[in-house]
Amino acid sequence: MRPFLLLLFFVACTMKNKTFSQVYKVKRTELLEYLYRYEKPISFITKTSKVGNIQKPDQIIPVYQGNGWYPQQKIVKNNKGLYVLLDGTGQVYRASGISDSLIEFSRVDSTFFFGYNFDALTLSYKDTLLSIGGYGYWHTNGQIRAFGNGGEWLLKPVDKEVPVTVNEQIFFVDTNSIYRINFPYKNEALKNGIYNNKLTIGKIDLSNQTYKELGFLNSSNNKIQDTKNSIVINAANFGGAIFLSGNKDCYLLDFKNNMIYKNKNTKVFDNLIGRKTNYNPRYIFQIDDTIFFSSHETEKLNKFILKRDDFEEEGSPIYKTSNEINYTLITQIIITIITIVSLVLLLDNRGKTSSNSLENQEIIRITDISSTLFDQFETEIISFIVKEKEISVDQLNSFLGLSKKTFEIQKKVRNETINKINAKFKKNTNTDSDLIERTRSEIDKRFFNYFINQHNLDKYNALGNAHSLNT
Repeated sequence: MRPFLLLLFFVACTMKNKTFSQVYKVKRTELLEYLYRYEKPISFITKTSKVGNIQKPDQIIPVYQGNGWYPQQKIVKNNKGLYVLLDGTGQVYRASGISDSLIEFSRVDSTFFFGYNFDALTLSYKDTLLSIGGYGYWHTNGQIRAFGNGGEWLLKPVDKEVPVTVNEQIFFVDTNSIYRINFPYKNEALKNGIYNNKLTIGKIDLSNQTYKELGFLNSSNNKIQDTKNSIVINAANFGGAIFLSGNKDCYLLDFKNNMIYKNKNTKVFDNLIGRKTNYNPRYIFQIDDTIFFSSHETEKLNKFILKRDDFEEEGSPIYKTSNEINYTLITQIIITIITIVSLVLLLDNRGKTSSNSLENQEIIRITDISSTLFDQFETEIISFIVKEKEISVDQLNSFLGLSKKTFEIQKKVRNETINKINAKFKKNTNTDSDLIERTRSEIDKRFFNYFINQHNLDKYNALGNAHSLNT
C-alpha cells in the first residue's frame, strides 16, 4: 500500500502545472480558416449575443458544461496563433493544425475553476491573452488576468478596481489602452450598492494596469446611451469604436480625440444585419477598410467596405471633463429649487386657510389602497406558481422573459417582481408573511424553488380578487 501511495504522490507532483490534453477537430469554416491563415494580429474580435430563436448551440469547441449551459466562445488572434476562450471559465484552446475539412484545437490551459468571469473582456496585449472583469458570485469584478506560459491565469494588480462587463459597457481596445463608457452598476453585496450612477468615460492603461476617469458622457449624446440591440465594432484602423444603435444609426466614437462622428451611409446596418435575410452577426472584426463578419445561421464569412471618410463630425464631444462648467445643469438646479420653494409656500398657505377634513383623509386612504392592488401580470405570476405547486428559478426566469438575459439582470428583475407582490400582500392583509416564499431545491441545495402555502393563498383569495385561486 505504501509504495502505491508514493507512486500516486510522484504522479501528482509531475502533473503539477501541466495542461489538460484535450484536442478537438472541428469543421473548417470560412471564418476559422481565414483567421488561421491570416498572418497578422487583430486588435479585437467582437462576439455578439444571439438574436432571435436559434436552436443549435452557438459553439466552435463542442463543450457542454451541464445543466443546459453551453458557454459562449470568444476568439482572439495574435502573433502566436488563433485562440478560442470559453466564457465563464479559464479554458483556452489554440488552433494547432488544419486539413481539407477540419481545424484542430488543443487545450493549452491547466485551470480548474470557473464561474467568476462571465461576460469578461477578452483580448490580446503584446501577444499575451488577457481576461478583464466579468460577473460571478454576485459580483462584477475589475480584475486584469494574464495567461501565463505555464497554462495558468495570473492576476495583474490594478490601482483601482472598476467593474467590467462587455454586456453593459461600450469599449474601444487601442494598442496600449482600453477606453469605455461606464453604465450604472449595482454591487449586490451592498445595500443600495450603486457603483456608478452617472455615465462616465474611463481609460484602462494596460502598460501599468492603472485606471483614469476622463469625464462624464455629454448629455447631448443620448443616442449612444441605449445599448439595447446595439452592436459595437472595434475599429482600430479608424482610431475608435463603431457603434450601431438599435434604430440603425451608425457612429464612430473617437475616445482619444473626444469626438463623435456619424456615418453618412445609412446602409451600414443593412450590410451587417440584412434587410430581408436576418444574418444575426456572430463574430465581427475590422481589417483596414473592410468589416468582416460571420452569421449564426450560416457559416460563411461576409464582408463589406467601410471607410473613415464615410463619417462626418457631429459637432459635440463624447464626454465633458469634471472641471467643465455645466451651465445647463446649473440652470436646471436653479429652476428645481425655485419650484420646490414655491410649492412649499403654496402648501403652507393652504394649511393656514383650510383644515385636513375627514373627507380628504378618506380620499387619500382609498388612493393608497388602490395603488396596492395586484395588476394583471402579478396575478398571472401568482396563478402560475399555484398551478405548478412549486417552481424553479429557471421556470420563473422563463415566465418573466429573462431566459436570455445575464445572471445579474435575471436576479434583479426576479427579486424586484417578487418583492413588489409580497409588499402588496402584506399591505392588503396586514400581515408580516410573504405570499411568495422560497425553499431549497431537493435536487440541488444551491438553488431555490418558489411556492405559496395554503394559509397565505386563503388570505389572498379573501381579498376578493377576480383571480381567486385554489391549490
